[in-house]
Amino acid sequence: MAKPARYCSREALLELAASMGIAQLATLNNAQGFIAFGQKGSNGAFSPYWTNSTTSALNFEVNANFLVAAETGYMEATVGPALSWASLEWQYSANADAHYLDIYGIDNAGNKTLLMGQQTASNIDLSSIAASNYPYLQLHWAMRDTVNFTPPQLDYWRVWFDRRAELALDDSIITYFMPIRLRQAIGCNCK
Repeated sequence: MAKPARYCSREALLELAASMGIAQLATLNNAQGFIAFGQKGSNGAFSPYWTNSTTSALNFEVNANFLVAAETGYMEATVGPALSWASLEWQYSANADAHYLDIYGIDNAGNKTLLMGQQTASNIDLSSIAASNYPYLQLHWAMRDTVNFTPPQLDYWRVWFDRRAELALDDSIITYFMPIRLRQAIGCNCK
């Protein structure tokens, strides 16, 4: 089955729900909201859950508990902007789990490039990464445990770098500063 589009037809949504074991969604009218959890291809190993609003109100919530045993997972964090990169320190608690850290550089256009793959050392030198090319780094920690389904626990990760200023004003040039409040941002007039 093809991956559904973000905005799909009612028929495509009902087909996806049926493939996850939630065929009851077909009984709802178009004005009812719903929350559904299912798993494609689980062959009965996962019990689907769904609930719908009893009114036409689309705002409602549900509390549900699910026990899942995932053998893989990941964590990500993006840091920057930087003038220069120094090092990365990280510590984790792990049993027999397989895990590694990928370090991606993100350029000013937002393009992501793998710079250091499958790192496992607890101290990593980042000084060879040119911050002028990659002012942001993304850390991607991937983990897998196919036996016990117990992921390693991250104690911390610390990236040492010289931070780039996001705004600097030269008061010898600017003689007038008037902030302007906008709906979602703060702008300013400088002369």
